[in-house]
Amino acid sequence: LCVYVFNMTNSVSNMSDSVSNMSNSVSNMYDRRAHKKKILFFLSYKLGRNTD
Repeated sequence: LCVYVFNMTNSVSNMSDSVSNMSNSVSNMYDRRAHKKKILFFLSYKLGRNTD
């Protein structure tokens, strides 16, 4: 019984680890997208300033 409970808690902690990894990768994707938007905005701003 102890081994069974131990295995169950291990699998649950593994599941939570994989879920946190998934959420981390999703937040990283959003961060990258926001970073790209910032760079594009900055470049367009500089180009707009240059055309004036």
